[in-house]
Amino acid sequence: MGPLESMAVLGVAGIMVVGLIALGIAILVLFLMYNALNRLPPEFRLMQPGLVFLLLIPFFNWVWIFFVVTRISRSYQNYFQTQGRSDQGDCGYGVGLAWAICVVASLIPFVNFVTSIASLVLSIIFLVKITGMKNLLPLPGMAMPYQNPNAQIPPAGQQYNGPYQGPQGPQGPQGPQGGQGF
Repeated sequence: MGPLESMAVLGVAGIMVVGLIALGIAILVLFLMYNALNRLPPEFRLMQPGLVFLLLIPFFNWVWIFFVVTRISRSYQNYFQTQGRSDQGDCGYGVGLAWAICVVASLIPFVNFVTSIASLVLSIIFLVKITGMKNLLPLPGMAMPYQNPNAQIPPAGQQYNGPYQGPQGPQGPQGPQGGQGF
C-alpha cells in the first residue's frame, strides 16, 4: 500500500468517525425530545413520543421536524393551560419553528454557512426550553397537582403566600424537633 492509498484509507476512516459522532449527537438530541414528550401525561400529547425518532430517516426529516417541534410545544401548552399557568409563554414554539426553518434552509448552497450555525444555536435553546419545562412536571407515579383553571398564578419573581409558610411554620425555624432533622 502506497502513501496515497494509506491517506485515502485514513480519510475514509476519518469521515466515518465524524459521521458516527454526528449520528450519536443526533440520537442524543432525539432522546432528549423523546423524554420531554414522554414525561407529559398521555392526554396532553399531540403525538406519541417514539415518533420523534422518525427524524433519523433521511429526506423525510426535513418535513417531519416541523411536526415534531410544533407538536412538542403545543403538547406542553395544553398541559400548562389546564394547570392555569401562563408563565411558560409559547413553550418553545417560536424557537422550535425557527430551528426547523434553519434546518431546511441549511440545504441551500452559500446560505447554509449562516443557517447551520443558527440551527445549532436554536436547537440548543429549544432543547434547554423543553428540558426545563419537563422538569416542571410531576415525576411519574406522582399525582398531578390539582389546580383551579381560574387560579391566579403570581407573576415571576413574586412569592405565593398560601397556607404553607416555609420552614419557620408554627414551631419556629427549627421545627418541632429543635433542629434535630425531620
